[in-house]
Amino acid sequence: MKRAPVILLAVLLPVLVAAQPPFRSFHQERLTYSLSSGGLGAADAEFTFTRGGRDSIHVRIDTRPWSSLIFSIHNRYHAALDTLTGLLLQTGKDIRQRNIAQSMTIHYDYGQKRARSTEGHSWPLHGAALDLFSMLYHLRTLRPDSLATLRLPVFIEGQSYWAEGAPPVATVLNTPWGALPVTLLDLVFVPADTIGPRNWKTDLLTNRIARPGGRLTIALGPAPQHLPLRLIFGGDGKKVTMTLKSFSRGGQ
Repeated sequence: MKRAPVILLAVLLPVLVAAQPPFRSFHQERLTYSLSSGGLGAADAEFTFTRGGRDSIHVRIDTRPWSSLIFSIHNRYHAALDTLTGLLLQTGKDIRQRNIAQSMTIHYDYGQKRARSTEGHSWPLHGAALDLFSMLYHLRTLRPDSLATLRLPVFIEGQSYWAEGAPPVATVLNTPWGALPVTLLDLVFVPADTIGPRNWKTDLLTNRIARPGGRLTIALGPAPQHLPLRLIFGGDGKKVTMTLKSFSRGGQ
């Protein structure tokens, strides 16, 4: 079973043809974000990436004290990836929102082509798989010329999508580090399979993209880091915007 991720590299390469594995440059990286909805800053997020026997992504989202009085959110997410291929091995979330409380872990078995959750659900895997957070790190490894025909396989808790991008747009974004050149990616989530009823509780981020026509707009900063400087979750209707506040790497 340990050879399965290596075998699946042949499946992953046609999709992420320009990727530069492994993700050693992200080791000990820490990104912090401000989250806003309706123009009001209401929460903070932190992304950390560490390397060991597996690559690990940890994300936390917490509302600020005043906004917690209105709608409390204290969510934790994690993803474990194979260090050679970047394939998902395990994802998990611990959701503590005012209207939702749920913990769930999903294990990815590429030999059996199944994903299985700790809640007893099981879904087919159609080749390679990324989740929302591992997709963000994959995007940062792609060559600029590959972004024009972007199509990534994204598995979101039992639902399979293609994240398809229109040709990227070069523009300038005002940031805490001044005006920076960015590449704008507008991703639309297209069902890759029949989308059945959800048997999981949705949360702040996934309920804005885990649906036909769900959208995610990403502003990637300049080389070499290609930092996600801004992310906008959602198309029509209420959106959530994440704006990068700080960046550090290797304990800096």
